[in-house]
Amino acid sequence: MTREQAAILRLVLVCAAWAIGQLLALGVPLPGADFVIPAAFAAGVYIVTEGLARPRSSPDAKYWRGRRLDDDERGPRRWN
Repeated sequence: MTREQAAILRLVLVCAAWAIGQLLALGVPLPGADFVIPAAFAAGVYIVTEGLARPRSSPDAKYWRGRRLDDDERGPRRWN
């Protein structure tokens, strides 16, 4: 999954959580519940889906974002 696809999926999930929160807030007679409950649901989904498109680290990874991983501490260190 690319970062763009993950961002769109995350947006759809947050919107769905907002809609579910709106439905649940219909039965709550408290003032402000029509905003607070959906916002809490959306924020929760946003936090849970934070690492959706992050690469998983594997022990045999040699490249990340097109650059070679230097696990070797013997040679000179590069800044780039």
